[in-house]
Amino acid sequence: MPMTNNRIFYCLIKYKKTIDKKYLKLYFNFMNLKRISAYICIIIFSVLMFLGLSMLSYHKDIKMYEKYAFECMQNTENKYPNSYICPKDKDNCKNTEERLNPNSCFCAMYNLLAPRLLVYKAKANHKDLTFIRMSYTDSYIVPTIALEKADVFFGYGIWQDSNFENIASKLYQKVTYAYDCGVEKINIETPLVIFKSECIGTDKFILDEQNSSGKVHSFGQKLKQLNLKDKKVFIKMDIAGAETEVIPDLVKYADNITGITISVRTDNFKKIKLLLEQLPMIEKDFVLVYRNLLIAECETNYKCKYMDSTFSNAINLSYINKNLIDEKYLPFKQDFSNPNDYISPVRVKTFLPSYTINWRVVLYEKLKNFFKESNNQKAKVDK
Repeated sequence: MPMTNNRIFYCLIKYKKTIDKKYLKLYFNFMNLKRISAYICIIIFSVLMFLGLSMLSYHKDIKMYEKYAFECMQNTENKYPNSYICPKDKDNCKNTEERLNPNSCFCAMYNLLAPRLLVYKAKANHKDLTFIRMSYTDSYIVPTIALEKADVFFGYGIWQDSNFENIASKLYQKVTYAYDCGVEKINIETPLVIFKSECIGTDKFILDEQNSSGKVHSFGQKLKQLNLKDKKVFIKMDIAGAETEVIPDLVKYADNITGITISVRTDNFKKIKLLLEQLPMIEKDFVLVYRNLLIAECETNYKCKYMDSTFSNAINLSYINKNLIDEKYLPFKQDFSNPNDYISPVRVKTFLPSYTINWRVVLYEKLKNFFKESNNQKAKVDK
């Protein structure tokens, strides 16, 4: 009988040790999991703190740019500590020219312009947009659906290059109305292209070697004259700086326009200031879906705080009407230098320089869009 009791007692002790080991193992596993969770929480908190501080810093910079950038360019006082013209006699300045100085007044304005140059990824009929390059130059890369949905094309600004007009008309078998008051005639390869020596808005920006015909019209006048008020139009515009003179009138007819590919000039402060006011007008009805440098017109290579790469004085922007797309989102990758992103009927090699924008600008705009959409949804629910 005692032997039996001892055996039972021994089994109980052994079982207890086994249970203790299991609990001990579970305890250590729990503690390890707790420690790992704590590390993850610390990392997440640190990332959120970094992003939050980055957004606050960017917001502070933008407010400072808005307050002082335009005033800075008109005087030499150091009211704007991070945006000044670098004196040539100071050895500690890396660059002596204002436009080569990343902290210059010019860069302050360009940093304000950066959000207007952010490109969206969009879908039509629940499929990614396809793009086509309609010229032998490195510009005019446009969404094909905007061309397909248009009844006619308008080409403003010809000079010595009518490739867009000729290629677009032959490829889509649609009429193109081409205009340039500084050109008497152009090489027309198809009767579908109808050229007139006229300008839109103004003839003050024609090239030095050109003589104006003196004929100027507004977009609305031309729609009425050609009986196109109920038609859809795609617009290509490269008018050497006059774009800021015509954008306010152009956007009045957004319902008639499927898309716009427009070359904008940023070669002086006045033009940048006007673009800051006018590009948001375009964004009310259109989405920027492609951005491209006109590298041939790039005067110099320089960088600004929120521009991660070199940029030029002329930028080509391709927009699509919001009514033609199902959805859009803002990607962090803002480099559109891959020629495989589009098709090209001209089949020539191209160079699309990198044109990236600082991730802080992208995140800031994404957050703004998120809160804007949330407020819109809330307003709809309240109604």
